[in-house]
Amino acid sequence: STNPPAPICTFGKPPSASTPVVGPGPAAAVAAIVGNGASTVPLGTVVPESPNGLTDRNDVVFTYRNVEKSIDLWGSDIGIDLQATDKVGLSANYSYISKGAFPEIRSGVDVLRLNAPQHKGSTSLRLRDDRRGFGGEIRGRYTDAFKVNSGVYVGDVPVNALLDVLASYRLPALSGSATLSLYATNILDNEVATFVGVPRLGRMVMGRIGYTF
Repeated sequence: STNPPAPICTFGKPPSASTPVVGPGPAAAVAAIVGNGASTVPLGTVVPESPNGLTDRNDVVFTYRNVEKSIDLWGSDIGIDLQATDKVGLSANYSYISKGAFPEIRSGVDVLRLNAPQHKGSTSLRLRDDRRGFGGEIRGRYTDAFKVNSGVYVGDVPVNALLDVLASYRLPALSGSATLSLYATNILDNEVATFVGVPRLGRMVMGRIGYTF
């Protein structure tokens, strides 16, 4: 007698409970919800057998899906730039989007969302003295709070209000061809994440020396 041929593939059975494989934070909680829900769904994976063990894992891959529905929204951008004097300038901009969520469309564990703020803007004050070789800018940035529903990244992003400062000085000892610049973002060190699952950024200071040939 001869042995029956080995099967070319096996069917993996869903475990009693799935284990999330993402990092800590809100994504881990979402992965736990998805994993526990998947354990109750009659699903299976087809895994070809391989002697070298390259294809012996019955992983289940979750990905994005298309929503075959139309959505309606509109937005506007407004920008103003005013040169008050030969040394002082003012600027401001504002962006608005009419909808941030679409309750009539489900997407994963939540409704379909734009994953972006409806309101955001900035304003700045610029100073420039060409005779003394000095320049500077103070800028405030604002981003409204919004909700996120993007794959396993589900949660809330808080209001983000930041203050930046830029200063530059032309070095007179080098015939006016070299400029020293200092750029500081989020000088108040307001550590707020800009999206779900990303690290919170604090104050960042950068220096630069530019030379024109």
